[in-house]
Amino acid sequence: RSGRMSPAMESKGIVSPRVADEVLTVQEVAEYLKVTTKTVYYIIKQGSLPSFRIGRSVRCRRSVVESFIERQLQDAASGSGSPESNGGQA
Repeated sequence: RSGRMSPAMESKGIVSPRVADEVLTVQEVAEYLKVTTKTVYYIIKQGSLPSFRIGRSVRCRRSVVESFIERQLQDAASGSGSPESNGGQA
């Protein structure tokens, strides 16, 4: 088998384990999140986005990036971390 999923599984949002464990560069993470590479490095430095090195290059697993997105969505839904949750003060 080629490891590809059926279109029916893909349409239901089921992600292939191979895709979930895909390794992304910082540039690819930035493109995925639609932010700059500087922002990605900042998020990694904060400890919010686990990463690893291969030589001098920083990499992230796609599944970790997707978990990061889910946490951000949950935080936004609960009001934590937003300016509105602390009286509009930044």
